[in-house]
Amino acid sequence: TVTDVPAAECAALESLFTDTNGWRWANRNGWLAGTQACQWQGVTCASGHVTRLQLAANGLAGRLPDTIGRLTHLQALVLSNNTALAGPLPNTMTALPLTRLWFNGTALCAPTDGRFADWLTGIDDLQATGETCAQVFLPFMRR
Repeated sequence: TVTDVPAAECAALESLFTDTNGWRWANRNGWLAGTQACQWQGVTCASGHVTRLQLAANGLAGRLPDTIGRLTHLQALVLSNNTALAGPLPNTMTALPLTRLWFNGTALCAPTDGRFADWLTGIDDLQATGETCAQVFLPFMRR
């Protein structure tokens, strides 16, 4: 029922909320209520699109959903100091025109994919954990 951003962006915000335990966030004012996603706590919009998510130290837990890549106008993503936010940053993020990405103080890691690393180096204001995701190789099993 959100009317101020495209359906794909609304779905991405909903996935972010549910996948990061939004019902337990420190401040979740407005999330999943009403028709104006741009009025939800930490969401900033311009010209009918989500352009900024400011969710630092808000109790996010779990993994970031792949659908975050649907926020195609997102310029700033601030997730710092959400210590229970873990796992790899989704590869879909490389489609985002971010100029600010802060995920320091989390357990998030950057994929080792060269394309992802190149994308990260193009972000002007980056505060990262410095962690890259470990690749797990399972040995071949004999029958």
